[in-house]
Amino acid sequence: MSLIVDTYNVTHVVGILPPDLAGIDTLGLIRLLANSRFQREKITLVCDGIPHENAPTGRFGSINVRYAGSNRLADDLIKELVRTSSTPKRLIVVTLDQEIIRAAKKRRCKTLGSDDFLKQLAFDHRNPTGSNPEQRPQGTLGPGEIKDWTHHFGLEEDEFDFAEAQSQAGPPEPDNPSATTETPASLSESSPELAPDSPMREIPIIQHLPPELLREAERLMEEETPPEASGPDNADAEEDTMDR
Repeated sequence: MSLIVDTYNVTHVVGILPPDLAGIDTLGLIRLLANSRFQREKITLVCDGIPHENAPTGRFGSINVRYAGSNRLADDLIKELVRTSSTPKRLIVVTLDQEIIRAAKKRRCKTLGSDDFLKQLAFDHRNPTGSNPEQRPQGTLGPGEIKDWTHHFGLEEDEFDFAEAQSQAGPPEPDNPSATTETPASLSESSPELAPDSPMREIPIIQHLPPELLREAERLMEEETPPEASGPDNADAEEDTMDR
């Protein structure tokens, strides 16, 4: 969207701006616009007459200050800009002048009252961080955009670096991650009882013992195995042996 502002019609509105901004001139209006929701829009400030000494003229970023000249009013220049616009539906005309409003509506331009316009600027001045999500930077910012936003929001560039790093990093790992459950393929294939839902699959396998250690353990177990208890038949056999 583009804005055409009836400058003096706006600056002469009273009772809207806070005391520290009351009575602003064209330069004060430029400063408010540069830190408002309209800062990215193409804005034309149309002023009456010719610029006096030290009056702002020309371009200030996306803001262009134009003077109607000594022989016509700002109203006439605004109506001319509306009439010759190639994209009138993308124009917002800021004024309280009824003739300008009628001319703007005839070309289907949007209109905004000077008092409502100042209310929006006052709100943005009191809320520089932007309660409106549209005022916040979105997506990846280039170096020039980072500089603009750091200046606008009063931030340091390393804050953007930290936010960018966090956005690219994955979720943090837990402090006490649970042990990974793993069942060797050899066990699952050779043991039919180890079904997928078997509780034994939840036992973590820490490591595999060396074959020589397993053989030594088996040998020790065999040596420690007690002899089978002697039954009645065995006792008779032993007595027969002794008699002989």
